[in-house]
Amino acid sequence: AGSDMTTVYDGGAKLVWIWDIAYDSGGNPIITFAKFESTTDHRYMYARWTGSAWSVTEIVAGGTYIPSSVEYPPGTFQYYYSGGVVLDHSDPNIVWASVGVGGGVWELRRFVTADGGASFSSSPPSVRTPISRVASSAEPRIRSLVSLRVLMTCNTSRWSSSSSPP
Repeated sequence: AGSDMTTVYDGGAKLVWIWDIAYDSGGNPIITFAKFESTTDHRYMYARWTGSAWSVTEIVAGGTYIPSSVEYPPGTFQYYYSGGVVLDHSDPNIVWASVGVGGGVWELRRFVTADGGASFSSSPPSVRTPISRVASSAEPRIRSLVSLRVLMTCNTSRWSSSSSPP
């Protein structure tokens, strides 16, 4: 029922895009999403239900949209397609994010929170690669990041994965 619902995040006029949902060991939901300050300023967010309210924290500035040579529909681009931010469902204190660092380069980074999402530490990039295009078919597959390290394949429209470090 509508009375059982709570607002996770109110961005006002700013758009958001939910990327992933998982549950902590207590059964409380955790959500990662992208908040769009502009089409070139995507922010990755982490929302955790505390049992009484949502706690929302910015993980990292995710960069800009991923450019694509494929236009949907022709003459337009998808300015809200971010690199992505997903939870490790076996431990939702771990977040994997594809962070744009400029010059058409994205880094796959692992973030960890030890304080319920109030802050995050980041390990060095697992993958740093230029991306020329990523098709919309990549979106459902990125959700399988749970325990994988994902390699963004340069100059293709597909994602490749590996269970061992690159």
